[in-house]
Amino acid sequence: MIKSNPRFHRHRHLLFVIASAVMLCQWAVPAQAQPYGGRVRYRPTVTLEDLESMHALFDTDESQDMLIRSLYDGFQLAFNDGASRTKKDIAELLQQAREDPNRAEAYRRLGPLRADIEEQWASEAAELEESFFSDVKALLSEEQAESWPKYERDRRRRTLLHRSPGRYSGETVDLIRILTSLELEDEALEPVNGLVDQYAEELDRKLQEREDLAAKLRGSTATVGAAPGPGGGDNPLRTAPAAG
Repeated sequence: MIKSNPRFHRHRHLLFVIASAVMLCQWAVPAQAQPYGGRVRYRPTVTLEDLESMHALFDTDESQDMLIRSLYDGFQLAFNDGASRTKKDIAELLQQAREDPNRAEAYRRLGPLRADIEEQWASEAAELEESFFSDVKALLSEEQAESWPKYERDRRRRTLLHRSPGRYSGETVDLIRILTSLELEDEALEPVNGLVDQYAEELDRKLQEREDLAAKLRGSTATVGAAPGPGGGDNPLRTAPAAG
């Protein structure tokens, strides 16, 4: 019986927390989704945390780590160049609108023009990210590559979980990160490994559902522009988007 397992008694509180998290994921009902800032990102979407996660999950050797770091540096350079170019193009559009004698009409035209620039950069950024991960995957052995779906799932959790907190019950708590930070021995985690995997799978499904719904909303609002108010003040879009 499980009661006779001393490890269960030592970690029964952890077991309860994980079980509760799994049930919350299963019962969760999404609130009305929000586009949460659109799909345009001006900070690199691949970080050193991704590299650390790769090393930990795939147990990469030194030569693989060096090659992956080289790919990462190339991605960072290309991403930052593209983001800077995009912000510069948008800033020029805004400046032109401010200097136009008919500012109301200029700002009316600005919305679709800006949306086109941002859409082009979003597509370019997605291609850069896809190319990076494809190149990394090509460096892995067959055995290492078997864990790639788990890496993708873990990355979705890290990147999507806190993008718009509060959409699902318990969503603001990253249970996997908490468990990792505890640095428990494998033996201590044995009684809860099954529940941890179930929690991760349920959460991943919910996050993907939310992202799909948000993508539809982004598509319906992508061309919405803004014009100056009756007072003729600067348009709210007068500055390039904040990094994010």
